[in-house]
Amino acid sequence: MLHQQDLPLGAQPNTGSLVERALTVAQITTMILGADQSKSVMFSPLPAPPPNGAGATTIHLEQQWRGLPVFQAGQSVRFSPSEEVQDTRARLVGQASPPEVSVEVTAEAAVRNATLHVWATDESHTDVGDQPGPPRPAAPTDVTWNLPEVVARFTHLAGQPTVLEQQGVDEPVTASLTWFPLAKDLRVAWDITIALSEMDGAFRVVVDGRDGAILYCTQLVPGAACQGSVYQSDPDTPRTVVAFPLEWQA
Repeated sequence: MLHQQDLPLGAQPNTGSLVERALTVAQITTMILGADQSKSVMFSPLPAPPPNGAGATTIHLEQQWRGLPVFQAGQSVRFSPSEEVQDTRARLVGQASPPEVSVEVTAEAAVRNATLHVWATDESHTDVGDQPGPPRPAAPTDVTWNLPEVVARFTHLAGQPTVLEQQGVDEPVTASLTWFPLAKDLRVAWDITIALSEMDGAFRVVVDGRDGAILYCTQLVPGAACQGSVYQSDPDTPRTVVAFPLEWQA
């Protein structure tokens, strides 16, 4: 057993839970990077996954500011089976001055904007915020795009998580507030998940909380597209270049 007197001068033994130790590692990281000068790098632990097959455990920490998560920012700390720190990786967003908290767009309006954006026929993905991916589906013609209906809203939480029902969308839509890094600024935005249908997939859309603009949009369901030179009926016919996957009617 390791005793205090066996440690190097000034060293402290590992104590506390893995989450507590991961938070300590994150604090040290921000000090090394100098990010703690702005007091904007704070962390909240996400639910810990079970150890992997080798017995290692990874603790994921979400960067937060004023109780709201910072979009895609945080740090992960991996522990060995003997609970020693193996490595850490971070993607942190610094803020020199406190960002302005201004939410002028409601969750209902943000969800409608997001839904209209993903139900689009434009296959070029050239709009601001669009991530590379498969073409978005065409909007149904029999839908009137009214504001969605709120099913549940948790106003006691900083992120104001909201569940809504939007016409033209099979599953309930979820929305919550987040900080979105834009240039050198942090912008309050709605982080929205929309599951259109079983065939059309699901999308994550970030909508500006000030003016309702689309800041980010990506397909959450992985897909693949390719072409093949194949015999469509039998080997006695010429090969044809076919795009896959085929339409379901084929």
